[in-house]
Amino acid sequence: MPIYYSYKTTTGPSSEPITLSEAKAQLRVESDFTDDDTWITTAITVVREQVESFTNRALMPQSFELAVSEFSDEIELPKPPYSSLSSIQYYDLDNALQTLSSSYYLVNDYTEPAVIAKKTDQTYPETYDRPDAVRIAFSSGYADAASVPASIKQAMLMLLTDLYDNRSASSSHLNTVKIDWTPAVLNLLSTNKAILY
Repeated sequence: MPIYYSYKTTTGPSSEPITLSEAKAQLRVESDFTDDDTWITTAITVVREQVESFTNRALMPQSFELAVSEFSDEIELPKPPYSSLSSIQYYDLDNALQTLSSSYYLVNDYTEPAVIAKKTDQTYPETYDRPDAVRIAFSSGYADAASVPASIKQAMLMLLTDLYDNRSASSSHLNTVKIDWTPAVLNLLSTNKAILY
């Protein structure tokens, strides 16, 4: 039976890789001109979300929950770079939620994505038949904006410029606007794209 994976964000980032000042400098908007500040701030978030989706990465610190249909010897954690593991819970054969002791596994964060690996002398408990039988709470993201690779930030600034230059067509529906993935942007992001599962 195939193993089912899904994940969700439980706590989003509290800041962005690009500041409003950095964005305005890229867009050649004077610092004392504030009429577009709200639009630019929203656009920074939109671009970050698009880049995270394209690269399969978490650019800023945030928390996730991975749901897996059953235990396996190795479980990859999505949205690198990995930061920390909060807990592993599972539904036992009575469909009751239990917390797995850390004595069963170790986290290999020398690989990307990070992997939860079962210790060779351990056997995982049996689980109830449900798609979220195992729930893994973890955190990912670069430590701060300064730690985000320069190539990613440059690609974000280029995407932001494209949105700003064409904002008359996207102002009303910025969250659903089509991002223009130019060859230059794709080249900058290609080396940072994480391959998952």
